[in-house]
Amino acid sequence: MIARRAALQLVAVAGAACGQIRRPQGKTPMTTDSLLIEYAVGLRAGHRVERPRQGASRDILRGVAEANEAARLQGLPDEFNPGMIAPDKAEVFLAGLPRVPVERWRALRGRILYLSDPALGLQTAGAITAATLARGFDLEVRGAGEAGSIAAVQVVAAPDIALARTRMAGAKAQLARFADEVKALEAREARGEAKGKSGGELLRAQSLARSSRYAAATVWRMMAETIAAAAPDDAEARREAETARAEAARLIQPPTTGMPR
Repeated sequence: MIARRAALQLVAVAGAACGQIRRPQGKTPMTTDSLLIEYAVGLRAGHRVERPRQGASRDILRGVAEANEAARLQGLPDEFNPGMIAPDKAEVFLAGLPRVPVERWRALRGRILYLSDPALGLQTAGAITAATLARGFDLEVRGAGEAGSIAAVQVVAAPDIALARTRMAGAKAQLARFADEVKALEAREARGEAKGKSGGELLRAQSLARSSRYAAATVWRMMAETIAAAAPDDAEARREAETARAEAARLIQPPTTGMPR
């Protein structure tokens, strides 16, 4: 709570220093909700969609909580689950939207910002911190889209490379942990234990362990790619990213939720 409050205070200070989108003739700076209305931009988190209206940027946080509840994997820390949205990042991101250049809003007109999209950098597992977002960010809007469609948007903000290295090491440890768990559960199935009520529990545990293993591999890939992108001349970082990509692809497990069409 203290970290979230501090991040939001940073947004307020940065907004005053850098300026917000202003209405013509020096009227009050536009808020996130007024910009959503002005440019007919909706918000989505998980399966919850908020139409552009006053209160939309507040109410979509309920969607964040709902999406996280659906994506949470029992036994896997949230920071190693790529399906989790960090509430503090989402709140700071929404509060910072009035400082995004008006050209980005024009490109977003009539479309939907999907907070669960990894390209927005709001994942709990991501290396872009709430404090970084609070200092200001830009958006890269890619291509055109039909009204009401999900906008292809990339957040432009610097990742915390030290955090990425720490999280990558943690993700690899979680991967090893769940790989052992999957192996043990598969051995039980091979011994014929997947029968009756206890068999159903065994298969559910196996599915959860496989999903957690894949989630950890995905975070390893994400962090390795982040580190490699920050040091394009680092051959070792490139090799790490290639290895992580191959392992995540090998272990792919359908997620509980995905990018909406």
